[in-house]
Amino acid sequence: MPQVMRHKKINFSKNRFGNQGASLLAGYTGQFQEMNVGNNQMGPDGLMALIGGLMGNPTTTSIDLSGNVMNPAAAAMLGKVLASNHVLETLVLNNCELGNAGVIALCNGLSMNRSLKNLSLESNNISDAGALALSKALSVNQTLQSLDLDNNKISPAGGGIFASLFVKTQMGGGTPQGPSSWARHAASLL
Repeated sequence: MPQVMRHKKINFSKNRFGNQGASLLAGYTGQFQEMNVGNNQMGPDGLMALIGGLMGNPTTTSIDLSGNVMNPAAAAMLGKVLASNHVLETLVLNNCELGNAGVIALCNGLSMNRSLKNLSLESNNISDAGALALSKALSVNQTLQSLDLDNNKISPAGGGIFASLFVKTQMGGGTPQGPSSWARHAASLL
């Protein structure tokens, strides 16, 4: 059997892979520790194929899907990957048109993830509803260290949700009241 060569990093950003290229690349995601396929004119179907390649992937620690269009179904599939993948540490989804629905779908898996350290969601039209979903996920997620929400539509009340989360984490060392009471508290800030 031929030996498969594993590469540490590949950058395919700013090409024209589209959905077809994403489908072809999906079978090779396990070959790379770090992948950048941002701005490749991929739509939800192509991203779903690529995301499917991450399911059960024991190799990829970082992936950048920025600038490709992700609908809530693709975000939900990525959430399932996050729930079961224990090696992915960095996920970059800048300018993927996620909106609140996409972020909410993603957060279902984020709350169960135990490896992701960096999540970038710049320029995704996320408002307070998305901020609330993220705060709920972060109230139980113990590994995320960096969250980038630059250039979204989060109001001062939405920002207060995160401020309250940070104060609570620093003072109580986590979520002593449990996720459900934290969710009620965060919702009361909106």
